[in-house]
Amino acid sequence: MVSIKTKGIKHQPLQDRERFDRSLIFTFYILLMISVLSSFFYVLFYSDEPTLPFFLYFLLQILMIMFFFLGLVTYVFKFKRGHIRFAHVASFVIVVLALIATIILNLDRANVDLDFYLYLTLDGDAVLKDFIIIFIDLSAAFAWAYLIGFGVIGVSTAILRQDIPRLLAFVDCMDIEEKSLRNRLVIGAFSIPKIVSIKGVELGPMPSEGDLPLEGLRRTFLLMIYFAILVPSYIFLNPLFLINSGTVDLVALAIGASLFIPVVIFPFSCITDTSARIISGCRDFHLGEGFRHTITNFLGWGTVILLLILSLQLTTISEIINMYLVYMSIAVCVALVYTYIYYNYFQSDLVNDIVVKFTKLRSERAA
Repeated sequence: MVSIKTKGIKHQPLQDRERFDRSLIFTFYILLMISVLSSFFYVLFYSDEPTLPFFLYFLLQILMIMFFFLGLVTYVFKFKRGHIRFAHVASFVIVVLALIATIILNLDRANVDLDFYLYLTLDGDAVLKDFIIIFIDLSAAFAWAYLIGFGVIGVSTAILRQDIPRLLAFVDCMDIEEKSLRNRLVIGAFSIPKIVSIKGVELGPMPSEGDLPLEGLRRTFLLMIYFAILVPSYIFLNPLFLINSGTVDLVALAIGASLFIPVVIFPFSCITDTSARIISGCRDFHLGEGFRHTITNFLGWGTVILLLILSLQLTTISEIINMYLVYMSIAVCVALVYTYIYYNYFQSDLVNDIVVKFTKLRSERAA
């Protein structure tokens, strides 16, 4: 475990987190249903472009607004409870945004075509004024993504805190020979080999609460980048999207989709961080590694290559590369921000709560 100088995390009682989780999950499901239905009816009856890309694009805009407000509430609940002091992070972000603003300003002065930054209206002569406009615009975009991140991660961890202990308790007493649908789903989700004889599930050792788990942070960030590269391929290279995109900006659609990648990644991260493993007759089987194997093989690179071949019939390789470059420059920043939010504010509570609730469920079953 590598440690950095951090402040102590201010823990709240588990009951308070569970109470907040129930309210957050209920609100999320209600807003999600409203978002899907409103998007469907708008695209079907009021839009001039009733296509799947436009439906997804419109739905993502509504979901981002929804998660922004959920994130605002979650941020207030989680504020002052992270590893790293807020002032340190804010200072670092200000310096980085100022540097990016300077680069964009110089590119504009050099007459570089900034197609990905069309929302700015720069003066051209007033350097300081243009710098302030770019800096404010970048700061607003960062705050928007930051609070959406809090919303997405807050809802994800609330659901994981509720369901992961139950899942581990089920695996703890699962008969791997049984052919039920639930067994098949669990075995498939964790890629559990049939030769494993389940004698129980053990958790731990747990990481120290005073340390920021940099190894877990690195692992989660790299997995988010893996998905950030792979998932948008089904948008950029999909002939269905290329043909029917119309006025839909495929880069904006991919960026919106990347904001929800943590929904796939964080179940793996929390299971890995608990060191959950099946105790068997021979070598222990780590559930986190099994889950990682499943999710990394869910979307195959062979399909991406096939989509690339098909997409080249409709567009050029340079256009595809340009879309990826613009998208990845933003996706890397999103992955960094999301990884920081999760490990700074949520991971410690989530992992410890999973252990506590799993132990309680096991004790109740034994009694």
